[in-house]
Amino acid sequence: MKIGIITDSIDYNAQGIGRVIKDFCYHLSETKFAKYNEIVLIHEKNNNDEIYSLPNFKELIVPSKQIPFGREIRKISTLPSEIRKGNFDVIHDLANVGPFVNSVNAKMIQTVHDLTPVIFPSCHPFPSVYRTKIGMSLIKKNVDHYITVSNSTARDLHKLYKINFNKITTIYSSVSIRMQKFIKEQKNSINPINDKYILFVGTIEPRKNILGLLDIYEEVRKKNSEIKLIIAGKLGWKYDKIINKIKNHKYKEDIMWISDASDTKLAQLYNHAKLLLYPSFYEGFGLPVLEAIYAGVPVLASDNSSLPELVGFDDLLIDANNISEFSEKTTQIINDESLRLKTIEKLKSRLPLFSWEKNIRQTVEIYKKTNI
Repeated sequence: MKIGIITDSIDYNAQGIGRVIKDFCYHLSETKFAKYNEIVLIHEKNNNDEIYSLPNFKELIVPSKQIPFGREIRKISTLPSEIRKGNFDVIHDLANVGPFVNSVNAKMIQTVHDLTPVIFPSCHPFPSVYRTKIGMSLIKKNVDHYITVSNSTARDLHKLYKINFNKITTIYSSVSIRMQKFIKEQKNSINPINDKYILFVGTIEPRKNILGLLDIYEEVRKKNSEIKLIIAGKLGWKYDKIINKIKNHKYKEDIMWISDASDTKLAQLYNHAKLLLYPSFYEGFGLPVLEAIYAGVPVLASDNSSLPELVGFDDLLIDANNISEFSEKTTQIINDESLRLKTIEKLKSRLPLFSWEKNIRQTVEIYKKTNI
């Protein structure tokens, strides 16, 4: 079987989806399936990333032309044309919207990480909303099977685009190999701020409900005068209100925003946090929640979208708008070490559900079934 895997996201994003894609490729390269089948990684730029040197992989670079809308033209025209020349049996795009507007003469699999630009258009830049909304509609006729990263995203795909559930398979991701390694290495590291702190990890954008997070922290401070708040995440979009609220917060001196945390730094932050607070309005998956659980950090999260699938316990899930319940449960956990340790152990029972071995096994089965 000849399989083409589109890895464009790695060229533009070493974090987030890009990191998930790299981990998928690492694990796939080590399988017997990769050894005895032809697998080609297809992407846009020659970036010398180490995944293109992994055993059992070939590489195909399909560049964009340096003209207006060059990347869009590549995706709609150039990329499908090059794929057709390659005589592939299966093409799998590991990001949200692939080159499936035009037929590529192969069975086509599309991974969908989330549909947030469609569900929360006010929280995203217009180009992202337009690209996702139109792109997902156009590729529908050519996609043979969808892989979603959560049951929540599967339901969204069915509801918004009328995709039959028999064409959708949910396959969970896991914590990256790199992050697992750093969390273990940083287990006995020094507390980065020498104080107790609550942690939030995520892009600075409206959907993450950081305005709500700041309100929760203000309430928590009424009973915990020593607890700090660390927000770790890069600037996303529509963030002005968030930044202004941080700057003008009643306890601004005790709020630390880290915009450029390396994986090593992030692992250190996880290891010393008293609690991860995640009051997001919507997630396709919610990787920081799983990373925190892996690091042995208790989590309080919103009760929406994919987050119940990760957290798994109703008493740790709260309405995103319920500031008082979030602050009350936060106070309980950070003030009661026995409860905190019990919460950690409870959450660790979730980890076997999320493994790269399981992810690869399920994905390979989709390749085989789709090619029949």
